Amino acid sequence: YDRVYRAADERIWRKAALYNVGLCYENQAQWERAAQTFDRVIEAFPTTTEGRDAYFRLAEMLAQLGEFQRIVPLMTEVLLRPDLTEDRRIEGLVRKGTAYVELRKFAEAEKTLRTAIDFDERTRRKALDEGRRYERSRLATTGIAQAQYLIGRIYHEIFSEIRMVLPVERYKKDLADKDALFHQALKEYTAAVRTGNHYWAPQAGFQIGKLYEDYYFDILA
Repeated sequence: YDRVYRAADERIWRKAALYNVGLCYENQAQWERAAQTFDRVIEAFPTTTEGRDAYFRLAEMLAQLGEFQRIVPLMTEVLLRPDLTEDRRIEGLVRKGTAYVELRKFAEAEKTLRTAIDFDERTRRKALDEGRRYERSRLATTGIAQAQYLIGRIYHEIFSEIRMVLPVERYKKDLADKDALFHQALKEYTAAVRTGNHYWAPQAGFQIGKLYEDYYFDILA
């Protein structure tokens, strides 16, 4: 692919070759080189399909590198593109929300993830109102399941930070706050389980068990 990119005169071959170079590095787990290549695709061929798709591959490489702070502006930029499919819009929002979660910016994360869920619901309603059959794609299904799981994780994280301590009045308040967060996390995890997604549903089921266990040990402590 490097040879094709260097030798080809036609733009159609050059953009495809460079994008495939990035995919090759990605499949070899050479995250840094893959990220640099996808960055080049975006810069050299910004208005093409490869340029659009390179945003999402670059976001994945940055996630592998732990550079979540770079994902937020990257996804903010790609979400402004008029050529995004419904699937890609959901993916962009979920990747952005995931980055916020990893940065522990929970308010921004929940808002972004719920935007993805709401967008999917509006798309479904629009299709039904127009008499069309609505079938969520595998990419969108995975994105919505991940969004539900991550919102559950947000409430689980905040729940875990509360430590119930004396005096009694403080303990009562902590317990009430903890109980509310417990039920909110449980609700979101359960929604993720109900998506039936092969990856996120089992993850959410595991976290439901952990949520109960965490609550039990916190009370004992």
